[in-house]
Amino acid sequence: MKKTLILFALFVVASLGVSAQTVRSNRTLPSDRQAINQIQQLDQEVRTKIARGLEREMINPTDAMRLLNEYQRIQQRERQYLTNGRLNNRETRDLIYDLESLSRRITLDSYNDPSGRVGRR
Repeated sequence: MKKTLILFALFVVASLGVSAQTVRSNRTLPSDRQAINQIQQLDQEVRTKIARGLEREMINPTDAMRLLNEYQRIQQRERQYLTNGRLNNRETRDLIYDLESLSRRITLDSYNDPSGRVGRR
């Protein structure tokens, strides 16, 4: 059962690769492309951290689903922001801030405490 949950979560993480790259249009400016690239790197970092945390059993499946749900909310907002093919400064800052915050929380959730519990305390 545990392996099934881990495989399912890894599949979900892999399928979430539908980030800004699929919403890009020919109307993006060089500065937009740079922001989108930075956001894509953060997207990849978050997905990788969740997958590795699950794989190494440093994040329990419940916490992984909570983190994935938060990641999906950020992705949904990213798609909404990109409907016009561009990101303004506020949208870029919001996405980067949210992705960096989520990445930090994943790191904090991924350590083992002395009592042997795994995941968020």
